[in-house]
Amino acid sequence: MALVPDSPFDMPPELSLSAWHFQSISDAPQAPADDITAAADVESADDGPEATAREVTSEYAVADIIADGSFLDIQLLESMIEALKSKKNIVLQGPPGAGKTWLARRLGWVLCNERQSDRITLLQFHPSMSYEDFIRGFRPGSDGKLTLIDGPLLTASQNARQDSEHDYVVVIEEINRGTPAQIFGEMLTLLEHDKRDPENALNVAYPGAGKDRFNCPRTCTSSAR
Repeated sequence: MALVPDSPFDMPPELSLSAWHFQSISDAPQAPADDITAAADVESADDGPEATAREVTSEYAVADIIADGSFLDIQLLESMIEALKSKKNIVLQGPPGAGKTWLARRLGWVLCNERQSDRITLLQFHPSMSYEDFIRGFRPGSDGKLTLIDGPLLTASQNARQDSEHDYVVVIEEINRGTPAQIFGEMLTLLEHDKRDPENALNVAYPGAGKDRFNCPRTCTSSAR
């Protein structure tokens, strides 16, 4: 279900949660005039770009998913996070419009401990998606020559390897619309949680200049829906 273009809400759960809060405020007893004035003064002090920046860069935990409007209980959400931490991969299944992408992004925010984290790569599979699009392949340049370009998975893996103190997450939408064997190639093995070490490294189909074997870092996690 899509919201109107000028809506301040990204997903239906956010709209539903806002309506619930509005109804709760409307039904609550009204505070004295002095209290209302004091509350208004406090709220106005937090308005503006600085407040927005604090919200965007704030830490993010499982409880925040509930606060954002998730209808799943916290125990189930915590089990999803534990699965991501231990298995490094998770697949969310459900009917269209159930909020799988909405939830997958927020699970990534929990792993990154940061709302709207730029350490999350969001992409969508489609029938013509290929290994060259997702992993690595040659792309024509403006000079008419072919250049070897890393896809989103290798790019996220390299970023995670260079920043080992933080987690990086790849969220794949519509994974069932692609052909996994064609798109992932050797990554179907390398993404397994117990194959993420140099001893299990494999040669990729399009090796770089160094021709080094590749293994996926443990700080790079994937979430598909």
